[in-house]
Amino acid sequence: MYQEPGASASLQNPFQLFGTEKGRVTPYHPVKDGVYLLQEDGTIKNVPVWMRLIGDQKQRLNMSYARQYLSKKGDGVITDGELNWETWMLNMHEILILPDPPEGGKPTPAFSPLITLVSAKGVVSQTDMDLLPLRKLADGELNRLMQEYRLFLKLQLPPYPTHEQMQQMIDEGKTDALKTLHSRHGSSALIQVLHGLGESPWPT
Repeated sequence: MYQEPGASASLQNPFQLFGTEKGRVTPYHPVKDGVYLLQEDGTIKNVPVWMRLIGDQKQRLNMSYARQYLSKKGDGVITDGELNWETWMLNMHEILILPDPPEGGKPTPAFSPLITLVSAKGVVSQTDMDLLPLRKLADGELNRLMQEYRLFLKLQLPPYPTHEQMQQMIDEGKTDALKTLHSRHGSSALIQVLHGLGESPWPT
């Protein structure tokens, strides 16, 4: 594939891809700037943290806990925005971990809810939900963390291009520069095509 001098620099992304460029998923990512928490004296504390990927089943479970919590507050009417917010509040307690998790080991949550948050029968403690550590997040922090996690997920587990899309990129790569392909299709799609080619050279 034709490549303009220095075009490889255009593929560099401030969001580290870890193992995806080799077809592997690395489920950890250092959070840019850590997280900012409001302190009781009104100051803001910065805490370095990493992220990990969590499964859909865990997120669905957290949504059920969030719905149970909200159903017992006020008039019990739950809006989509409230449910999304409380679900992500719970998700982030699973997602955020201490920096430098051990390879092959179990990561340590950076912010652990009380062990009484959910009973053995699946009943959520309203008090423990109110006291979740990440309730102290500074304004805008939860939205920022949600956006960073979604980007992390997209880069680690990108949608696989169709056969037609892959063939189109291969054909374009016979004449077009890598920089052009990147601007057209994005790094995730190119990574999938390169991984599909394996050790084979780009077709001519």
